[in-house]
Amino acid sequence: MSAICSTRPLGIVISLLLISLNTSLLNGQSAAPAANLRYNDAFSGDVIMTRVSVPITAAYTYDETMGWNWTADGAGYCGIQDNSSQGKNLIFSLWDPVSVNGQAQLVYASPGGTIGRQTNEGSGWHYFNYTTPWNVNQWYRLVSRAWDYDGQTYFAMWYYDETAQVWTHEVTFSYPVAGVRFNAYGASGTISFIEDFGDSGQNIRRVEFNDGWKRTTGGTWFPFTSAQFGLSDSIPVQGPYYNAYDAGVQNGSYYLQTGGNTQSTTAPGSTLTLANANAAPTLTVGENLSATAYYDTPSNQLMVSWVADPKLSPPFTYKVEIFDNAGLNGTPVAALSDTMPHARSVVFDIRLRPETSYYARVTTSDIFDQPAVPITAPVVSESTRISGYVFVANTGSNTISGYGIDATTGALTPTAGSPFSSEVAAPFSLALPASGHYRHRLPTPAGRFLYVASHGDARVGGFAVDSRIGALSPIAGNTFSAGTIPISVAVDPQGRFAYVANAVSGDVSAFAVDPGTGTLAEIAGSPFAAGSNPFDVTIDPSGTFLYVANCGLGQGCTGTGSGNISAYRINDQTGVLTPVPGQPYSAGANPLAVAVEPNGHFVYVANTSMQSVSGFRINRVSGGLTPIPGSPFPAGSQPASMTFDPGGQFAYVANAGSNDVSVFTIDPETGGLTPKGTFSVGVTPLAVAIDPAGRFLYTTNAASSDISAFSVAPGSGLLTLVGTYSAGVRPSSIATVAAETVRPFLPVRGPAFWK
Repeated sequence: MSAICSTRPLGIVISLLLISLNTSLLNGQSAAPAANLRYNDAFSGDVIMTRVSVPITAAYTYDETMGWNWTADGAGYCGIQDNSSQGKNLIFSLWDPVSVNGQAQLVYASPGGTIGRQTNEGSGWHYFNYTTPWNVNQWYRLVSRAWDYDGQTYFAMWYYDETAQVWTHEVTFSYPVAGVRFNAYGASGTISFIEDFGDSGQNIRRVEFNDGWKRTTGGTWFPFTSAQFGLSDSIPVQGPYYNAYDAGVQNGSYYLQTGGNTQSTTAPGSTLTLANANAAPTLTVGENLSATAYYDTPSNQLMVSWVADPKLSPPFTYKVEIFDNAGLNGTPVAALSDTMPHARSVVFDIRLRPETSYYARVTTSDIFDQPAVPITAPVVSESTRISGYVFVANTGSNTISGYGIDATTGALTPTAGSPFSSEVAAPFSLALPASGHYRHRLPTPAGRFLYVASHGDARVGGFAVDSRIGALSPIAGNTFSAGTIPISVAVDPQGRFAYVANAVSGDVSAFAVDPGTGTLAEIAGSPFAAGSNPFDVTIDPSGTFLYVANCGLGQGCTGTGSGNISAYRINDQTGVLTPVPGQPYSAGANPLAVAVEPNGHFVYVANTSMQSVSGFRINRVSGGLTPIPGSPFPAGSQPASMTFDPGGQFAYVANAGSNDVSVFTIDPETGGLTPKGTFSVGVTPLAVAIDPAGRFLYTTNAASSDISAFSVAPGSGLLTLVGTYSAGVRPSSIATVAAETVRPFLPVRGPAFWK
């Protein structure tokens, strides 16, 4: 950063000054001064934390929440930045050691976070995360902890969004010196400051801090009840904003303000006090929502995974024990324990006896060393392995049901916590975007988000999906405004944009998807006009074109009339929709569903009042549609939904009026559909889906409030009934996702053995 604390080594100060002068003799003259608070905690501790809020911000502002160990081993800081066009971000920095040669090493980074070597503050590492942006006038808590591990010191940062009530483990570094803790910052303790690093002193910037604490190495909490106000050294030229600074205590918080017409009410060197009569901070106790244990017989490996409650204090240590009895009595047959905050699974190299039932117990403690209530899970073998999950929107009960898919039979088992509240009224449509990613081989959450459109209100709900166990948790912001009666939702294959068909307002709402949190932000120009009663929306596999089935007359498509298809090109950078020349394209009577087959060559529409399916060839350049020879193709009574096998060989149509599924082969050259047979399902099937592997098919049956499950024959695509499973009231939509299998970050210790 451009502002330089007065306690920095002279060599660094001179180097930075020369860099600045070489850039411009006037650089820094228009910057606001950098102001700081030095707290009264000049002693060693292993945890530091504080709350921060920014009521006024400006581009190129750094609000350092905590800095420590300046010029000593373990020197670093963390905070939040307003980085102009790059956005708002979190930052954590750690300098290289001064007592030994070496560097810190990245152990873990949150998905969406990036790291890089420092270039203007000496040698060390920066961590940035732009995917968890902060907002003005909201409160956040930052926590840093230092601990010994394998002869080194580990430093980590956590971030708590008080509005969304979600914790995020941001980053962990290993540091090549043991026994380092949060010590003095020069002659004082922890420091907070505000800095203008973009020479924009004409703009006012303000930051507030409260509820700051340090925990001593003996475990005693100490509040930041006193702070000395000061100004950091900057370029030693008195510019127009040299005296535009202020500090004080207001509304139960310390504050720092600089820039613009700020008037000073507190002299540098003054001591500010903030009363705190509590003996310790108010903390939630971390807990785990669920656990799973899967034994792979061929490899003799047992993987145990668990899911932490993101609203409670994050986990820090774990112990996983394996027992050979349901009562968990006696000595465990195997156990692993570690201090690794990002770990959510472990793998045992172990041979389990096939005639014995085994159980896993997971015990964790949080980042404040508070133990969680142990959770248990039965060990399941390959014969009962879960290959994926099914989610069903229950319109009549305002819930989403979750089920695990048996990898061998396709049978469904409700997941822990199911059914989940839909968070919106009358959920009608579900959509899953592309998968998230893993960084550094870490067992992070799956990174998928599930969205639900509601025809009971003008909202879209969002959920984070942990596809290791089929758990849903509402994302930050929870629900998002759409048009009138949002009836269908689709997400592009890369998971960047979400689109909602609004039946009554006759348009499509478009949103950008935050890749880190899943929150939705409406795209400029949204909503985009569609046809009469847009009822379903889909996107081609390349994410280039979007199609909408406009069902025509009557709210909810209750009347009879000709429908059509609206077609759009998706802007790859912005998500903005541009109508395809020549659209809309005529379809049959009341098209309720539109779908693109997996190869992206053909689009099909289910015409509910015509008992048929219309097929079109997609022009891969323009997105335009041309009717397929022989279209429309006969289907059952009131076709309402359709899907395809992953290879694009077979099409499946759910017929709501005749209570069956029509099976077709797809001609790869022409797109023509050839009937293969029909298969009975429950009453009024409104949706049909295939699992990601293409082995099992499921329908949601609204009138009988259940799910029909089938196995899919390889080669022929024909169906064999697996079973019928209870759902909520009036299940209307279905989505499937593959189960994630994640190996732990650290190698498993010890040889395989019999137990």
